[in-house]
Amino acid sequence: MATGACANRTDSESCPLARTSTLSNSDRRIIMAKTNVFLGQGEIGQDIPIDRVRYVRAPAAQDGKGRLAIDLITSEDNFRWLFDSDVDNTQMAVLAGVLAEPMNIPDDERVQLQRPGRASL
Repeated sequence: MATGACANRTDSESCPLARTSTLSNSDRRIIMAKTNVFLGQGEIGQDIPIDRVRYVRAPAAQDGKGRLAIDLITSEDNFRWLFDSDVDNTQMAVLAGVLAEPMNIPDDERVQLQRPGRASL
């Protein structure tokens, strides 16, 4: 469920979700698309290979407008998806859990993070 504004996002700005957007995942990738374009033309807005997912979190706090968020971090991009304030916390936890299943920090990145002067994992 990500709007076109989320495509190719390389910063940590938020991407508000619209009721007209779709976020889906498979065993190979996470897909973001505008629902009407996806259903009518089969066009995907952006896809993220599962093996690039490094970290997923669902902050407990809502933003100033009462919206819940899910953050997904890859080695190249940071995504923050905001959901309407009427979305239930349980639904958010389930979605975050599904997206988090493939979380993976490659060994070489883990070693770099554990070098002196860096916080350990």
